[in-house]
Amino acid sequence: MTSAGFDAEQTAPPPFLPGFLSAPTTTQDVFLSAEAVAKAAPSSVAASTPPEIFSLDNLLIQEIKIQGLRNVKESLIRSQIKVRKGDVFNSVEARGDLKRLMGLGPFSSADVAASTVSIGGKTYLAVVFLLSEKPKIKKIVIEGARVVSKGTIKDVMAPASSREDRSGHAGHDQGLPDHRLGELRVEIDEGAFFDEAKLAEALSKIREKYEEKAVFDSQIAVERKLDESLGRINLTFKIIEGKKAKIVKVILGGFTGYPEKKIRRLVKIKEKKAFDAKKIKEGLAKLSEFYKEDGWLDFEVKFASRPATQEEISRVKFKIKPAKVPMTLSYDAVEGKRHYLTGYSFRGQQTTTEEELRKLAGLSVNAVLKDSKLRESQGAILDAYRNRGHLFASINIEKNWLPDNSGVELVFNIDERHLVYIANIYVEGLMKTKDYVIKREILLKEGDLFSSKKLYKSTDKIYNLGFIEEVRPDYEPTPNPGYVDLIFDVKEGKPGMLTAGAGFSSIDGVVGQVSLQHLNLLGRAQHANLSTEFGKRRQSYDLSWTTPWTFDRRMSTTLSLFNTSRSLQYASDTTGFKRRSKGGSVFFAPRFEEDKWIVGAGYSLQQDEIYDVLPAYQDQIPASLARRSAINTRATYDTRDFKWDPKRGMAHTLSMEFVGGPAGGDVHFVKPTITHAFHFPLLTLGKHTFVLSDIVRWGMLQPYYRDRLVPVSDRFYVGGAETVRGYTYTGQIGPIQGGKAYGVNNIELKVPLLMEGRFTIIQFAVFVDAGGSWGGAKEVNLNFGRADNNLKAGVGFGLRFKTPAFPVRLDWGWGLHHAQGEAVNQFYFTIGGVPEM
Repeated sequence: MTSAGFDAEQTAPPPFLPGFLSAPTTTQDVFLSAEAVAKAAPSSVAASTPPEIFSLDNLLIQEIKIQGLRNVKESLIRSQIKVRKGDVFNSVEARGDLKRLMGLGPFSSADVAASTVSIGGKTYLAVVFLLSEKPKIKKIVIEGARVVSKGTIKDVMAPASSREDRSGHAGHDQGLPDHRLGELRVEIDEGAFFDEAKLAEALSKIREKYEEKAVFDSQIAVERKLDESLGRINLTFKIIEGKKAKIVKVILGGFTGYPEKKIRRLVKIKEKKAFDAKKIKEGLAKLSEFYKEDGWLDFEVKFASRPATQEEISRVKFKIKPAKVPMTLSYDAVEGKRHYLTGYSFRGQQTTTEEELRKLAGLSVNAVLKDSKLRESQGAILDAYRNRGHLFASINIEKNWLPDNSGVELVFNIDERHLVYIANIYVEGLMKTKDYVIKREILLKEGDLFSSKKLYKSTDKIYNLGFIEEVRPDYEPTPNPGYVDLIFDVKEGKPGMLTAGAGFSSIDGVVGQVSLQHLNLLGRAQHANLSTEFGKRRQSYDLSWTTPWTFDRRMSTTLSLFNTSRSLQYASDTTGFKRRSKGGSVFFAPRFEEDKWIVGAGYSLQQDEIYDVLPAYQDQIPASLARRSAINTRATYDTRDFKWDPKRGMAHTLSMEFVGGPAGGDVHFVKPTITHAFHFPLLTLGKHTFVLSDIVRWGMLQPYYRDRLVPVSDRFYVGGAETVRGYTYTGQIGPIQGGKAYGVNNIELKVPLLMEGRFTIIQFAVFVDAGGSWGGAKEVNLNFGRADNNLKAGVGFGLRFKTPAFPVRLDWGWGLHHAQGEAVNQFYFTIGGVPEM
């Protein structure tokens, strides 16, 4: 988001007063009742106030206690009360706190009491809030529900949206963030607080749900079992369902903008059909979307259902069974005016120009105004303000119609409000992780101007630690209106695991794996992995350790040791030769500009042995034992939202590997490679985002000395599961002995099938691959064809599985440029270390 045109107010942040720090307390003098405290407040009813009570308003508060809590967190209550430690006691505020606490819902009563405390010869006040909770619902049992499922009934009583995404403003109006308000919810739901008024409301909603299904005369009885000692209650709903309905007539009223035939197609409901609440709901949404996206922004439609009259029944030409209730549906529309936008302006802005606001709005003048575009414009402007510290900015849109109603001009009335700074940053929910591990990933610091962009980016960075299952950022007001407290409610995943598994890889055959890994060693976000793989064509042992911060700086350090033996494919033979590599590496990677830039350097030393070469290839692949010493450098620009499962953003990497030469060893060449990865969200359905990914890779090999050959194991091979699918790993694309230059492009459309929180567990993918390998830069041929030095393409589809042990990928590829006699398709099964595609 551009910030051009915004002029942040260059003023010092408002003062934030810390709480009173008291000396140790020793004595307690007098206890005052809640009624007395209430009388202490000035009131038009009370003619006079007892002097001993009135004096409370002159005492400093040394301590605040909360009593009577069983199921509510004390921190949530403290966030609601304005009576603060270190402040002078104010009885008006105390009464306001009681009113606010009762307004939360989970309390049947709330009271406040006070007692004096002597410290060092001075008298202070200790305040106690006495609360009585309503019972909490332990279990809900539903009996007799068939037409309406038990799950639907539970969701009707307490919608999932109210539990998972409280997008309303009630929480903030009361001073409590939306997600924390959910912990105090009073609903008919397991884990919520029980209330008789809510029960009556729930019963009404259940009856409405049955009416939506056109089931009438249903009877509902509720049995209550209360455990007073634990403050828990069990509810049993006993339902006797009535009769179901059939549609005999659909009445449309108020529709003048479009033909009746089109309206009927949109509502999706026809006579002679069974009543279908889901279709009715979809039809109403489709109808509203159609009108509002065609400029009718004030469009409303009222839906009603009723038993059909005898006259309506007599006109139908189909039979109605006695077990069915004949039903009439009516759609009454208020179309309003069609919004043809003739212009728009802004009013109330102080820190930005109208030119910048117009860029953010992006509305087309002299065109039909779409509802989605207007909402998008409003959101973009508000987000721009919130990113610059105007957290509470708001927009009211005024409509001025032309005299003949042929068009409308909009006025965006902007209330920027004051700048908001960060007072404190709290991290909640941590069990094993050190508090500083999360805080150091948060880009906002105490005293900073609020920034929505930095808040969202901080959330992504916390997720990218790899062991955090859920992050809920929010804010809480403070006594100083110019400050808010940031709250990061974090849920930890399972950072460590011992796993064992086996599978079949199209390259390595049958493979077994045992792995001990931990993503949050000692609660410090350090990654450690000890694994072994074993099979007919592959045996390996790997030990690695990574810390994302080194010496309290944004610099990761990775140490690794490995010993790997593999049988590698060459030409048409699945085991053309064997390679054994053992050694270790160290790599340092400092990060800059909010981790967008990563610049790294490291060193690796290993011994490579080529052996058991098939006789047919011994002239091309000589047996050898070589020491490989390399200096590795890498620069990355990364804007991906979530590196474990990116949905938007890009990552560009330039790496250079200097093997031999100044580094010594027996192998000498330079190996530059470039990778560009782009991720575009195409469509979002709930939590499921369809992502188009495009990854381009280029690489070259250049020997230091002309008479030194580059080992066959270091050359580029195109084909197989990691490059161009639809072809074998070697022999079908590029030189049979491997290339010194290569290029690959992978395009994938990824469709999530199963989500768990933010993580994609099962994913379907459709892909198009293209690439080639050549003997050198001068031999690069970018024409598609069947020859070895041509580019070749493949298409296919696959599945991705994220298992607790390791990722699994299944792909089927069809090659489009196979030479005569080659198999045109390939199946790939890959486990563990699946590369990004």
